[in-house]
Amino acid sequence: MLSVVGTAARTVSYAMDGTVRRAAQSQRARTLRVGPRRPVLKTLGFGLFEHDGEVVLGAHLDPSRDPLLVLRAAVVAARRGLPLAPATLTNLAERSPVIAVPWSPVARSLFIDLLAAGPGLIAVWEGLDLAGIIDAWLPEWAEVRSRPQRNPVHRHTVDRHLIETVVMATAFIPDVERPDLLLLGALVHDIGKIAGAHDHSMVGAPRAAAVARRIGLDESEIEVVERLTREHLTLIDLATRRDPEDPQTIAAVNDAVAGRRDLLELLRALTEADACAVGDAAWTDWRAHLLDQLLVGARRALGDAAGPVAPAEQVRDLLPPDVVAGVAMGEPHVVVHPIGGAYRIDVFDRDRLGLFGDTAGLLAAFGFIVRTARVRTQEGIAANQWQVDSPGGDAPDAAAIGRGLASLSEGDRQPLRALDRRRIASADLVGVRPRAQTRAMVVPHASQDSTVIEIRAQDRPALLHEIGMTFARAGLSVHSAYIATYAGQTLDTFYVSEFGGRTLSPARVAQTISMLMDACDSAPSTGR
Repeated sequence: MLSVVGTAARTVSYAMDGTVRRAAQSQRARTLRVGPRRPVLKTLGFGLFEHDGEVVLGAHLDPSRDPLLVLRAAVVAARRGLPLAPATLTNLAERSPVIAVPWSPVARSLFIDLLAAGPGLIAVWEGLDLAGIIDAWLPEWAEVRSRPQRNPVHRHTVDRHLIETVVMATAFIPDVERPDLLLLGALVHDIGKIAGAHDHSMVGAPRAAAVARRIGLDESEIEVVERLTREHLTLIDLATRRDPEDPQTIAAVNDAVAGRRDLLELLRALTEADACAVGDAAWTDWRAHLLDQLLVGARRALGDAAGPVAPAEQVRDLLPPDVVAGVAMGEPHVVVHPIGGAYRIDVFDRDRLGLFGDTAGLLAAFGFIVRTARVRTQEGIAANQWQVDSPGGDAPDAAAIGRGLASLSEGDRQPLRALDRRRIASADLVGVRPRAQTRAMVVPHASQDSTVIEIRAQDRPALLHEIGMTFARAGLSVHSAYIATYAGQTLDTFYVSEFGGRTLSPARVAQTISMLMDACDSAPSTGR
């Protein structure tokens, strides 16, 4: 039903745009007319002309004699950022022969030229679609036309999102070996978002392969388009939810691209184009940074000339000796680094259970939003790296964070009083909005050295702090964490182990999952 409404709205909007152009053309004609007025035609090539800001067919052109004329007209119009005239669209839709399948190299080349046209593609594709021409090229398009998105971060229907992704992908044409496959992959990556699809990537892969086969790609090229569709979420999922330095994460990337560097670059370009087409919530400086981190290891594993992995910096190499000595005695040291609109906060402190939860709570109390956390310990010193956003625009105060951590380590909860006030305000909302059910699960085979736990829950102030303290109560160390929040829902991934370094036994996993779900589902605490 929503698809029908969406299509109706698009039809009205497109008709109104055309009506406004007709009115403007009429006004110009009345203003400029001195005696009889002849049409002013600007030659565009291939027997096509620009007339009053629209692309029209020359009088001698017969669409019934050239099945590729509609593609040529679309390319000419999109490249110039002009719409096809309504009468021209009707003429092409009613009289153009069906392109023989598989498409000829000329037809395929024209189609790729259309996809590569840039922003002008959007209006031209809309006209072709409403005229019924796209259905003749891509029968699969009918099931995604005007289809609403189920994820609220999307700003467009499925079909419009696909076209927006194609436009975004043109920026990456110089970066990949096969721009044609990138553009085609962008066009079909969500083609599996149809009624009843549980995993649109898996459903869409064979549908994408059918499109590629119809337009005449060979089998090796078809396999690339199919793989791009099946794996188009893999890189961003791994970048935001897995440790980019864990060998299992790199192995997952390698599997996704079949060990091919050219495929990795295609998938990287599609990943960014897809996210940019979704909207600002899906592509931020920080998400770009996470993807870059993942790609460093992935490229190296695939034979990047960047050289061997540099050994991890030791805490004693990062800090002056007197600072290291102070940290070992329980004096936290904090360093703040601005990074592209966000901040990286390096926290050096004496290792202890609860340090992760205390730090998360303190950062929340200062009003920061945690995006990721990396935790490592050397010789009893925790060198933890936090990436945060600052909604208020204030840079983190390293000295204040250090003082807060020192107080918390001594059992003084005063630094979290601001967090308690946020909890109370959040508690007032309980019952006003429905609470989503928490899901917690272990991700098997995600790491060789840690137990990986994913938690999906309704976001609220201090949630990450409460999760961290739950791990502490369970006697578990948090090695790294990847935090994501969309439309009020969190999807957080934690790499944990027993405090001595062992992975969790099945019994401990069950106990920890139960504790986490209780912590996430409990009403926000008032801090008493």
